[in-house]
Amino acid sequence: MKNVFLFVGLSILVLSGCGNTSKEKDLAIINGLEGRLLSDSLHSPKPALIDSLLLEYGGFALSYPEDSLSPLYLFKAGELSLSTNQGQKALGYFDQVVRIYPQHEKASFALFMKGFVCDGPLKDTAKARQFYTDFIQKYPQHPLVADAMFSVRNLGKSDEELIREFEAKLDSSGQTIP
Repeated sequence: MKNVFLFVGLSILVLSGCGNTSKEKDLAIINGLEGRLLSDSLHSPKPALIDSLLLEYGGFALSYPEDSLSPLYLFKAGELSLSTNQGQKALGYFDQVVRIYPQHEKASFALFMKGFVCDGPLKDTAKARQFYTDFIQKYPQHPLVADAMFSVRNLGKSDEELIREFEAKLDSSGQTIP
């Protein structure tokens, strides 16, 4: 009888410990990849490392959609994709944050970033205008509203055009560039 209780007790202990093992492994892999990426910050990160981290971020969010880290990992995946000139991927990750986690604190930033990605790397000013406008309407008190409004006013303008306009404003106000 004592052996039965011992067996049942060990079985319960083993089964209760198995629930988080996979999640903990996933987190350890993500932390390891992030560490490698940061340690390579003085060099161009290897594409395989970036792809692995993006895959892990997305996989975590898919496997654990209710976990508080999921929207953060999707947002990080969007930032990483954007920083490695993968605009379409970045847009997809930011879109997931907006659609799946609309109440999360990163949702507002993700919507702004959708406009930024379309405005910049994707060169789709119509979509950029729509995302920025949606952002302004949905989050009128957000600290990035002024940036979104500036972006809408200047969609499609080159850096040179923006500089000329800035210089003209300074000239008309009697100020000069030092």
